[in-house]
Amino acid sequence: MVRTDGGGGDQEADDEMSPRVPTNYSKQHDQHPEILLSSVKSNNVKPTAPPLPLVSPSSSNNCIGIFSHSIPIKCVVTGILGCSPIMSNKICIQDSSVTMLQHSGKMGWRIKRLNDTSHLRLV
Repeated sequence: MVRTDGGGGDQEADDEMSPRVPTNYSKQHDQHPEILLSSVKSNNVKPTAPPLPLVSPSSSNNCIGIFSHSIPIKCVVTGILGCSPIMSNKICIQDSSVTMLQHSGKMGWRIKRLNDTSHLRLV
């Protein structure tokens, strides 16, 4: 997991971005962070590792990079789209591709990029 403060090309106004750190942030959030995708919960997805905190109490603008294999990405995308988990077989995610998701308070989850391999053309 990588965290940075700004610097990306796909930035929107700071007040549009979330998740935000609640004012009552406590160590309990570190042990049991809330899952933002309720559909992931409904699919009985069980984590194989302890959950990571989604936000840091000290930062005001978070970009979080998560590096994963294609199957978890497919599961998250089908959850965002509200599709059946079986539909994940219809989504193709290439090796080394970039999928960018964004969450805002107004719009909820949005897919900004899916299976983008344009960075590989530079090599």
